[in-house]
This record gives sequence, C-alpha cells and structure tokens, in this order.
Amino acid sequence: MKSFQIISILICLVFGSFLAAQIQERSQKRPLIRAKRPVFDKKKWNGIFFEDLFSEGLSGNRPEKSEMTAAKDRPMNSGEGAEAIEKQAGWVGVIDSSTLENEIKRWQQQLAEQVTTPIKFKTTHQEISEQFSMLAMWFTVIGQYEGEVRWNEAADSARYAFMDSATRSRATDISAFNSVKQRTEDLTELVRGGKFPAEPNASSEVEDWSVIVDRNPIMSRLELSVSEELKQATASEKDFKSQLDIVTHEAGVIAAMSRVLQLPEMLDADDDDYNAISEEMLVAALEMKAAAEAKNLEGVNSALNRINQACTNCHGDYR
Repeated sequence: MKSFQIISILICLVFGSFLAAQIQERSQKRPLIRAKRPVFDKKKWNGIFFEDLFSEGLSGNRPEKSEMTAAKDRPMNSGEGAEAIEKQAGWVGVIDSSTLENEIKRWQQQLAEQVTTPIKFKTTHQEISEQFSMLAMWFTVIGQYEGEVRWNEAADSARYAFMDSATRSRATDISAFNSVKQRTEDLTELVRGGKFPAEPNASSEVEDWSVIVDRNPIMSRLELSVSEELKQATASEKDFKSQLDIVTHEAGVIAAMSRVLQLPEMLDADDDDYNAISEEMLVAALEMKAAAEAKNLEGVNSALNRINQACTNCHGDYR
C-alpha cells in the first residue's frame, strides 16, 4: 500500500513539472503588447519650439572659448561691483531704515530674555557683551543715517551707553549685572516709544570705529545670518515665498556690516585683499536684496553662494 502511494506521488510530480513547462513555453511564445508610439500634431506646437535653435533662436556670433574662460575666471572684486558700490549714497543706499529698526528690536528682545538674573548673566556675559557692541554699531549707523529713521535723536547717547555696557559685560560681578540690567531696560523703554537717558559725554563725532565694535561680533552676526536665517529661508521655493521679509532684512544687515568692515579704522581694512573680499560680500548682499524684492530665488541663492565663498576666502587668511 505504501509503495502504491509513493508511486502515485511521483507520477503527480512528473506530470506537474511537464504541465508547468508547457505553460511557460506558451507564455514565452505569446507576443508582447506594447503601447503605440505617440503621434504629435505639428500644428499644435508649431511656433512654440524652434525647428533649428542656432538658426532661428540665437542672434549674433557665438562667443569664443577664450572669452567664456575669461568670464569664468574673472576675480570676485569685479569693476562692475566696485562701480555699483560707488553709486550707493552713504548708509541709505546700503540698508533700509526699517531694517535698522527691526535689527534694534531683535537685539532688544534677545537681551530682555538673557539679562534676567545674576546667575544667568555669569553664563552668558560674553555673548551679551557682543550684543551690546553690535547695538553700539547700529546706533552709530543710525546717527549717521542720511534718511529718516527712528531713534535718531537718541543715537549718540545710545551708542555711548552701549559701548560702556559692552565693556562692563566682560565682568561678572553684581555691579556689572546691575549696570547691564539697567541699560537693557533703557533700550526696552526706547523701543516702546519712550526716551533714552541723555549721556552728557556722548558726542556725534566718530573718530575710530574699531573702538565701537571689533570684528568678532560682526562675524558672529554674519554666521547667524548665513548659516541659520538665510539657510532656512532659502531651503525651498515655499520657504522663500513665506520668508521674503527675512531674506530682505538679512541682505541689508550683511551689506551694512560689510561696509563697516571696510572702514579705515577697522582691523585689516588697509589690506587690499581683505577689502576686496569685504567689497564682494557687500555687492553680493545688495544683489541678494534686489533679487529678493523681485522674488527671484535663483538670484538670491547665487548671491548667497558668493557671500559664502567670500567668507571661506576670508577665513583662509584672516581671523
């Protein structure tokens, strides 16, 4: 009985294999059915695309290879950029009054969050010192601004007071904290529409910008702009459209800081290569602002890449 069952199973397996082979052979011989090649009506696209791009679409002579190579290898501080900078009239051609006002509000909010207790002040006092240096710089710009801008009347006193706060913030004792706390409250009152305390020793004359702000706070603000604010605002077309105001703001901030770096008293400002890098960053920032106003993401990214390249070139030789 067992032998009969085994033989039956073997017969079934052999027959099954034979049947499967026959099915596979038939399926391989079956012709494949493919989609037909589409047929376009020439009348529908006639006039939209060129029949011959070089004879119909282009005019003039094609550029020589040597000309294209020269354009690609052109140095960053081009003559066009230098002329563009010379056409800018003072600060008003570099940064908008609204950008200045919003930048002051930004630092006011940040200081209000940081200057709260002596313990917290001890852990963040170096950062706070840089913030007051930047405030001193911005109020110096406001004091020299050729157009209408808020807080112009308080600019000299604010610059003097915040220069002092930047120096005091280097210490961590309770006296330093109390002084910085008071200046933070004075700034908050000014932003809210109040008066800033008059400083009898304040002067409208600016003899040395390097005393007002050094390069480190500017570099910190530049890194924040490029690595965080602009990176996020240009991540996609959707982000760009929803954060156009941020791109415009940061472009103005970068342009103004680039000009400060070129002022005669600033560190390395007498170095031609350093000045060329700062100028390229200024030109690129102005182009970024124009591209943002035109809602041109490609133009903004192109300018941002140039700013990044300027930063890389600078960090290779200057610190």
